[in-house]
Amino acid sequence: MESCERFYGICFQKTVRRRLPALLLIFLFAFNFAQAQTENDSDKDKDANEKEDEGGFIGDATRKLFQERSTRLLGNPHRYSLLPIGYYDVRTGLNLGLYSRLDSRQTNPYLYRITLQIIASTKGSHKHKIIFEYPQLGGTRFGLRVRGEWERDLEARYFGIGNGSRNNEQLTDAGSANFIHEDFYLYNLKHPRLVIHGTRQLASNFILWLGIGFEQVEPQLKAGAATSFLGQDRPFGHLGGSNRYLSFRLSWDTRSDDVFPLKGFLAEFSFEPNFAAVKDDVPTAGSAARVTRRVAFYRYTFSHAHFLPLRSGRLIFANRIAFEAVAGDAPYYALGEIAGERHTHVLGGSHTLRGFQSRRFQDKIKLFTLSELRYKFRSFQLWSHSFDLIFIGFVDSGRVWGRWSEFNFSDFHSTTGAGVWLNWNNKMILRLDLGRSNEDIIPLFRLHSAF
Repeated sequence: MESCERFYGICFQKTVRRRLPALLLIFLFAFNFAQAQTENDSDKDKDANEKEDEGGFIGDATRKLFQERSTRLLGNPHRYSLLPIGYYDVRTGLNLGLYSRLDSRQTNPYLYRITLQIIASTKGSHKHKIIFEYPQLGGTRFGLRVRGEWERDLEARYFGIGNGSRNNEQLTDAGSANFIHEDFYLYNLKHPRLVIHGTRQLASNFILWLGIGFEQVEPQLKAGAATSFLGQDRPFGHLGGSNRYLSFRLSWDTRSDDVFPLKGFLAEFSFEPNFAAVKDDVPTAGSAARVTRRVAFYRYTFSHAHFLPLRSGRLIFANRIAFEAVAGDAPYYALGEIAGERHTHVLGGSHTLRGFQSRRFQDKIKLFTLSELRYKFRSFQLWSHSFDLIFIGFVDSGRVWGRWSEFNFSDFHSTTGAGVWLNWNNKMILRLDLGRSNEDIIPLFRLHSAF
């Protein structure tokens, strides 16, 4: 295996080189269709029927298959849309799937909505989810939201607990005398989850969320315990477990939109009592017995995301600050997440500290902030779908603490970067970010914005 290359003093990891062809294709896709839209604007007098003939049979069939449709179900009007997804990654292989949404059009914007995402790879990774939203049951102020997820992550990472945890590149570099295994920090993680929320609209922008969640966590070492840091360090929860939790959340939402807001803010406070059954090893004479420990821990989370238009709605300053404290006997995998509108991985990865690997820093107390300048460059049409091409620049900062006595405002980690996004029908963001930290330069291709 090659040792990492240096680029402006930063280790240019294999992840960049692995994904570079796919990243270039995404950039070309965005710019080519933006250019195509410019050419179409200058050719408006061309006959519409002639334009359809130019696409040929394949182009016409593709357009009809993926165009947004209006239909009637149970005698009521609905709107249906579908977007194919495909990309390649060396670790996960060829990833194929789709993202679709069904909206009831009985009310504005919808009576209910069903969102479906299915993504699977040739090497066994899965990222599936289904979301059902019914914000006003029977025209009342009560609503229902159900979210089901099934994920098998082939690139889950464990670097240890604490703000000073290390990512020692020599341990994963075959050219180093200290080499252990290229997947020393990596493991596979199965993580199905179901969350059911009932909602009560207290005022026009205030919503109370009461819910219950169920999840199963199953870490799987890629190699033996001797060549995996998770197997060597053996943190509480390294064998996995199951969890049930209650969710109490209050949100104040004035955003103009929940996909790509142009203005407004979302403030959230949540409290989650968790009741977990964690698998653990208990040393016995000459061996270890596997037992299940039943523990409780509690999440207290505050998050505020603000969106400020700066130039006729085309340039937006977006900022999110979030804080979470976990009390009780939490397994290690719970420390690498933050609650709120949806559970996301922190700190490091696609939602925080872009430029560090996923779950790079984790502990019981965490604080981070994300700042972005988003510029809506151009809009174009494809297969009767609307796309916005968006450029962003970002700065992320954050750190973790193990206990309140350690709390201070020094030793924060930071990342900078830029990205190219596609906003599909104002329903989903296809996001390509490139983050830079003092450890790495990491490309991130994800669905949905970081916040």
